[in-house]
Amino acid sequence: MSTAATAAPNSKRILLWAVNFIAPLLLLLIPETEQFTWTIKLFLAITLFGIIGFALEQTDNLVFSLLMMFMYGVFGVVPLKTVLMPWVVDVAWMTLGALILVSVVQKTTLLQRMAYWAVIKTGGSYMCLVLGMTTVAVIARIFLQGTMACITVTVVSFGICE
Repeated sequence: MSTAATAAPNSKRILLWAVNFIAPLLLLLIPETEQFTWTIKLFLAITLFGIIGFALEQTDNLVFSLLMMFMYGVFGVVPLKTVLMPWVVDVAWMTLGALILVSVVQKTTLLQRMAYWAVIKTGGSYMCLVLGMTTVAVIARIFLQGTMACITVTVVSFGICE
């Protein structure tokens, strides 16, 4: 009885992985035309592989995201330099830094203290809190770069909302 119960999830998992690999391979069997070139077929097959992987939740979505990103470059759909271009811009690293900052500040209860202080100073009024956050945003924008000011205000706002 226990072997039948354990065999069912494994067979289901194997079936899901088979669907994930066979569907893109079937897409590659479509004949090429002037408009439907090998590169377009390959792009669609890789994208379909990722979409099916996301939809069937076979593994963490990060795995399929990274697989798709590198398969585009490895199979020559686009140069690897183009695929990795979004990772060299400041916004990606600023977002990652903001997430790490929020995670660290959450664990130290600093956000809660800042939020309580802001609520007490504004007298518990929602309108005063919004105007105070607007003032903080304007001051942060004057003294910090655009993205850094946004991250600062986002962290404080997150603390107040939480």
